[in-house]
Amino acid sequence: MLRRRYEGQGVNVVKVGDAWAMRTSADLGFLMSRETVETRNRLRAAIETWRLCLSSTRHRAEIEEIRGVSVNRGTIDQLIEMEWIKFGRRKMTPGRPVTFVVTPPSWTILALNPRAICRALKNCARRVC
Repeated sequence: MLRRRYEGQGVNVVKVGDAWAMRTSADLGFLMSRETVETRNRLRAAIETWRLCLSSTRHRAEIEEIRGVSVNRGTIDQLIEMEWIKFGRRKMTPGRPVTFVVTPPSWTILALNPRAICRALKNCARRVC
């Protein structure tokens, strides 16, 4: 009786085990799906890792040594996905770790001028040395 009542209205009455359930018809299933755009926050760790790669090409162990904490795989994935860094050459050291290089498009995203970055890095190096 319920099957006949809901027939042709986009709902199917289906027996599941000992109970009955109402399911959306297959031809209307596309209306029930929800599409959302997922935005990811720029994590503080990701920006810090990006800044470390900005001064020179670095590999994961160097970044971890400078930061003092391990670098999460998700942090690197996020930076690569946003195209802020890319894989560089492998270092000629035991284990041949891959290096990370900052991409020029990431400078424009953050409204940075490459010349200003170089000047800032030189000034920072003078203060440290």
